[in-house]
Amino acid sequence: METKKKFNKKKLLTFGILGVFALALASAALVSYLSNPVDVSMDVESPLVLTLSSSSDGVAVDGDVVTANIYGADTFSVDASLENKANNPITGFVTEVKIHNDGISADDLNLVYSGYGLPEGQSVTIPLCQVSGEPNNVYAYIGSPSSEGDSINAGETQSSTLTATMNQFAIGTYTGTVQVIDMANRKC
Repeated sequence: METKKKFNKKKLLTFGILGVFALALASAALVSYLSNPVDVSMDVESPLVLTLSSSSDGVAVDGDVVTANIYGADTFSVDASLENKANNPITGFVTEVKIHNDGISADDLNLVYSGYGLPEGQSVTIPLCQVSGEPNNVYAYIGSPSSEGDSINAGETQSSTLTATMNQFAIGTYTGTVQVIDMANRKC
């Protein structure tokens, strides 16, 4: 009878160890985390807000749309305000001006920039360029010519003016966009 008790103890011990091991595996399979999941939803907007206005004759600004009714050889100006809404500085950007017209050339207009980054009262002519494969577009880039691009501090607002003088022989409908882009996305 004594032998039978030893056998039962070993059997009991073996099944006990296997049972604890099986329970541990089952528990691990059922609870693989230590807390409840939390879902996160974020709406991320551009940190830079570009606002335009104008006091030139024949120029109207309605939100993000500028309409100019002018003649060849006329000049008009658009004032721009760039605000950084982020809590951190934004770096490595440039302002792209894209102008579209069937058969446009870089000689159709002259762009002059004044404002942020220049001494008061000073202005610079912005060169226009065309991209191969885009015969109806010209581009101008406003900003630091360095490879790092421009920067704006958190909460800062930068103001500038862009003045366009149309060539006396430039006629037709010209459309354009002004947008802040990553310096790496310059076309020319």
